[in-house]
Parts: sequence; C-alpha cells; structure tokens
Amino acid sequence: PNLTGPAGGVQSLAGTYVAVVDHDAPAVAVPTAPAGTDFSYHARTNDFAAVNAYYHANNVFDVVESLGFNLAAYFDGTAFPVRVDHRAKYSTGDGVEVAAYCSGNLHADGIGPVGYCLTDLSDTAHPLGRAVDKWVHWHELGGHGILWDHLHAGNFGFAHSAGDALAAFQNDPVSLLRGRPERFRYAPFAGLDRWLNRAAADGWGWGGPRDNGPYDYNAEQILAATLFRFYRAVGGDAADEPTRRQAARLSTYLVLNAVGHLMPGTNPPDAAGFYNALAAADADDWTTEGWAGGAYRKVLRWAFEKQ
Repeated sequence: PNLTGPAGGVQSLAGTYVAVVDHDAPAVAVPTAPAGTDFSYHARTNDFAAVNAYYHANNVFDVVESLGFNLAAYFDGTAFPVRVDHRAKYSTGDGVEVAAYCSGNLHADGIGPVGYCLTDLSDTAHPLGRAVDKWVHWHELGGHGILWDHLHAGNFGFAHSAGDALAAFQNDPVSLLRGRPERFRYAPFAGLDRWLNRAAADGWGWGGPRDNGPYDYNAEQILAATLFRFYRAVGGDAADEPTRRQAARLSTYLVLNAVGHLMPGTNPPDAAGFYNALAAADADDWTTEGWAGGAYRKVLRWAFEKQ
C-alpha cells in the first residue's frame, strides 16, 4: 500500500509515508525488484526484513489515518516519507541485538530515523529481522513517534510510552494466542519479559515499588496493563471478532487523540495526568465514526483505579 510507482522499470520500497533506507550500520542494501514482480524472500533474510519494515511501518500510518486523523496535521513536525532502516544498530551496539528505535528529528518535534535490529540471535548468519514484528512497529512509531511530534520528547513524564498497549490493541483481536498466557506478553515471540496483565498486588501499581518512571519498562507495563484492561472491558474479550476489532479501534483512537491534545508543556508527570488527557479525548465527538463523545470516561477511570 502507498508505494511510489516504479522508476526505470525498478520498484523500490518507498512510498508516501515510509521509505526503507540504509542510514545506519551495518551497511545492508535495501532490495529492489523489477516492476510487476513480487518482493518474495525467505523469512531469515535481511531482504524479508526490509519488506516488513515497509509494510508494517506503513500500516501504522494507514491505521492512524483510518481513525479519522489528518496525517499532515497530526504529524505536523514529521517529514514524510519517514526513513526506516531495516537492519540498524542500537546505540553503541553492532546490530546483532534484539532492539529497535524511533528517534526524534533534528528539532525534536517529529519523527526522525527509525531502525530495527534483530528478533532472534540463535542464527545470525540467517538473520530474522526485528522489523518482521508488527508489535515492535507499534511500540516505536505508535508509542514514541507520536510523542516526538506532540511532546517533543520520546517519553511521557511518568512512563516510557503507551506503545506496548497500542501494539496489543492492534494484534489481540485476531491473535491465535487468545486463551493462552502469551496473550498478555508484549512481542510474545521475542521472549521479552514485558506483560499486559501485571497486578497491582504484586507491586505493579501506580506509585508502587515497581513503578520506576519513564526511562525503563516497568511503568510502561503498568500503563499497558491499565489500558489493556480498558480494551478488554469495552469489547476486547467479546466472543465475536467485529466487536473485538471495534474495541481495538476505539482504544487506539483514544490514546492517539489524548496524545494529540498534549504539547511540550503539558507532558503528563503522573498517571492521573494521562487519565485526564484520555478523559478529554473521550469527550470529543469521534466525527468520522459518527460517535458522540463522553461514553467511556468512567471505564477509563476504573481501569486506572484498578491499577
């Protein structure tokens, strides 16, 4: 979707919203294909990672637009197409690590370079890229990307981001992991120890012993557990798939709209501040869906209080 057409008979992985580029070490070329042919590769190749880097990153922007947001206005500090490196390194690493990043641009008011390392280190001669995982794109672009544009920072003042929750909303409705413990694990196939069902009684409550602020993943797990509770309550646990999909759309919309109400001077310093932003977002009429605002404030409040 949204690919720019071929040039000189050659199709590249670049389009309206995303361009796959090699901007970071290690140097790994971006594949092209003759016009009219498929990009088809074995999963354990850098080229497969490149196709996924385009497809999943573009999906983030497609979903945001489908929820009624004007992309040029919502991402007003971001220059499109966003530059995504399908085989990058993380910080001082060498690219042979399970990691990904979404940087701010030079003015820290929009999305800058985005990079993906690996998902699995058991066979790096046949690499499985981090870019193959839809969860990770929603954590990076959905979580950090929207914060760069609206808060001019990559993190909330009280938690890493809402990216784990957004990833869960987008993946859970049709997941084959529903009914299994792994349903509640962020990026379940990467083995990361981040969960969507952390219990306040185990110290994972707001202000509790595991609430360690914005620069680690504990507070993100607390926020993810809070928001995933909301999603489940408004239809995420329904038996029929359309209701689950609508719950995912609603939950995603509310987080995006809440962040869209924020600006650098109003970065929430605590969970109550973000609840207030969500309540304000809920008060808006969701005009593209024909929904009147104000229906979910109490459910949001309950979800936060339970944590």
